Amino acid sequence: MSTDFSLVTRRRPDAVAFSRLLSEAAGQPVDIAGDFTDPNDYLNLTTVGGLWIEMEPPGHVEYDDLRAMYPDDVTLPDPDGQACLWYTCASVPAGVPSAGADIIGQVFRQLARDYDGIALGPN
Repeated sequence: MSTDFSLVTRRRPDAVAFSRLLSEAAGQPVDIAGDFTDPNDYLNLTTVGGLWIEMEPPGHVEYDDLRAMYPDDVTLPDPDGQACLWYTCASVPAGVPSAGADIIGQVFRQLARDYDGIALGPN
């Protein structure tokens, strides 16, 4: 079973900031296969040491749809002028080094602070 994480922000996270935070948390450069700027793409994050994270890039999602995904005790950021938020999810597959969960959790928490959001996980 995989370990799942989500990030919900009011502003869209920046690809360069994401890459930098990811490499800092991993302690080495992370190969990002896919296009972070394309919400329809799918990313594979890997390192030489066995890090493996699967991730969907941030997508602009209606607030009401996100509200329906989470219990009432989860406080979502205020929606933007289009009544939307940016949603990102990541999964660390079972059987890969557990460091991936720590790394993506750390990155999502920092992005939540930097982009007016919340980080949730593992789910």
